[in-house]
Amino acid sequence: MGDRVVGLLAEGLEPGGAGAAARRRITQALADIPGDAATRLLLALTRDEDRGVAGQRGLRGGAAGGVERVGRRPAP
Repeated sequence: MGDRVVGLLAEGLEPGGAGAAARRRITQALADIPGDAATRLLLALTRDEDRGVAGQRGLRGGAAGGVERVGRRPAP
């Protein structure tokens, strides 16, 4: 189910899609979704043209090109 949600969120990130404020909200939502699909999309967002999206609080690009989710609660 998480991958389906990530797919829907990714559609909003396509060119001509969501503005910077919406991309920030999408980034926040992705940080709460476990799985590889969400992590890959978060990694792509670290290169977003909007610094508010790319530097979203709670995410940090790793030295190996990964994304570390900071302060995230473990899944129940």
